[in-house]
Amino acid sequence: MPKKYIEKRRRGFFGWIMLALFWAVNGLMVVWLGASMGRWGEQAQTLTTEAEQAGYGAGMAVGLTVILVVWVCLAGITGLLAYMTRGRKEITEVEE
Repeated sequence: MPKKYIEKRRRGFFGWIMLALFWAVNGLMVVWLGASMGRWGEQAQTLTTEAEQAGYGAGMAVGLTVILVVWVCLAGITGLLAYMTRGRKEITEVEE
């Protein structure tokens, strides 16, 4: 019978904290992005002239860029920490 090997990793306490931090940061960024988009939509309805609309659109693009850059940086840092604390590799042998 052929043998099959299964790789498992067991996180320690610090590893679970890092993983929870990763998901918490991403959840917070989703909430921040959603709240900002909602607020921008409400404020955009009060604009009257084309100049106001153009300026508001440019400001909204800059704000969205800032949010996305912060999100990517934080996700990269916390994701790397979560990856580095994932635990030692344990290989188990299973018969089929």
